[in-house]
Amino acid sequence: MHPVGDHEDEYGIAARDRLAFLLRASEVLTESLDYEETLGQVADLAVPRMADWCSVELVDADGEIQQVAVAHVDPEKRKLAVRLRERYPPDPNAPTGTANVIRTGRSEVIENITDELIDAALRPGQDELRDILRELALVSAMTVPLIAHERVFGAITFVAAESGHHYGSEDVRLAENLARRAGTAIDTARRFGQQTRATVRSEERFHLLVENVRDYAIFMLDVDGNVVTWNEGAKRINGYEAYEIVGQHFSRFYTQDAVEQRHPDRELEIARAEGRYEEEGWRLRKDGTRFFASVVITALYDDQGELRGFGKVTRDITERKRAERELAGATAEVERQRLRRAHALEIHDNVIQSLVLAKYAFDVHDIDRAEIELGHALDEARRIVGDMQHQTGPPQGGDLRRREGALAHNDKAG
Repeated sequence: MHPVGDHEDEYGIAARDRLAFLLRASEVLTESLDYEETLGQVADLAVPRMADWCSVELVDADGEIQQVAVAHVDPEKRKLAVRLRERYPPDPNAPTGTANVIRTGRSEVIENITDELIDAALRPGQDELRDILRELALVSAMTVPLIAHERVFGAITFVAAESGHHYGSEDVRLAENLARRAGTAIDTARRFGQQTRATVRSEERFHLLVENVRDYAIFMLDVDGNVVTWNEGAKRINGYEAYEIVGQHFSRFYTQDAVEQRHPDRELEIARAEGRYEEEGWRLRKDGTRFFASVVITALYDDQGELRGFGKVTRDITERKRAERELAGATAEVERQRLRRAHALEIHDNVIQSLVLAKYAFDVHDIDRAEIELGHALDEARRIVGDMQHQTGPPQGGDLRRREGALAHNDKAG
């Protein structure tokens, strides 16, 4: 028996190990929209960390339970599991097992698999299967449901054999946590469908550009407001890694008062009704600090007129607002230069945001919305140039900064 301190250390190490496993699984689940390939990677990740055998089943469009992934450290035993599944498909009306977990949405755990349990679970005439299962020396098993939006669409089964491990409550909690994350990832992939996945692949270079933009948080939301994609700028501005925020509701970026007043929900309602929502206001980072943001949300519709989600572009303009306040009492010449800089930032913000949103709309074949966003970008550019000439007069020769070095510096700053 270990001293109390040793038990606490062991418990802490086990807790950290479980958290590290879940974080790695979350990364795998967000790496691809091909959910069957992703589930295969998750099953491989679970073996031997959680099980000697791992199997994933999903309900297809016809209501049939299909095995989409199976893993074992021994490739020959993996092949055996596939053959047994094909030869002895599960009884959809069985009172226990995968079918029952999918029907009820409740996890099942067998802490100790005995010969009597195997006999009771098999149908008459399955003597060969019974002998094979006994030879495999199965020790313990648990099956947890895959759920998203209160709908069960599959299950993950973990089986211990060679390891001799007996599953308990901590194992079930870990498995259910993994299944919840997998369920969200599968649901997200299914919502966007094959057409969206093909678009993502064909536009790989564009998305690579978006993902690595650092000055703008550019990401997509599903129809319910959950984060679907995440770029480098979003990580820098908001402070979240992709695996921490994908699948979470975007209200996480708002102050508690704004959430209680349903401000995030109203933003989506307005964007859905009018096609676009735009504002400047306070937002929260992961560490709890606030920043002043310029936000544009655009509703994205497919060519059938069905809402597919929202494109969201956010820029941290805290420094801009601070600079505007500091320069408010400056001399006329300083004020003139401040207005120039403010207009330049407006061009950088409004025009580029509209162009990015136009690209998102084009990706989902919403041509009308793309044309509207392009028109908005052109109108904003004309308005801003007109305002510049009206407020500060026509530019002088030296103001254009045509020198190559100045242009390169401005490109890096933008």
